Amino acid sequence: MLKELMKIFMELLLNRNFQSPITCTMVGANGAVLKTKWEFSLDPEANLSERSNLTILEGKAKDLRFPINLFVTDREGRGVNILFEKDKKDRPILQEIGQG
Repeated sequence: MLKELMKIFMELLLNRNFQSPITCTMVGANGAVLKTKWEFSLDPEANLSERSNLTILEGKAKDLRFPINLFVTDREGRGVNILFEKDKKDRPILQEIGQG
């Protein structure tokens, strides 16, 4: 689940010109918390998995339950709130985006 969430979330943030590093706190409906830090290079020659590093600072992805709220900030102080629901196959779907 974490890989699917992060893929959607990384593409969204790159499209909004967020700058590395990005800090994200995920809060599940059950109160579980996962804090991450994502560092990346904008080198166009490398694919996303080769040019990024995700560090889990606290918590476990398996503890999160949908809906999941993400609170995100980058090094420039930009922020966004993202809400993920799940589809019928328990895959994350982007539900809502709000500027922080």
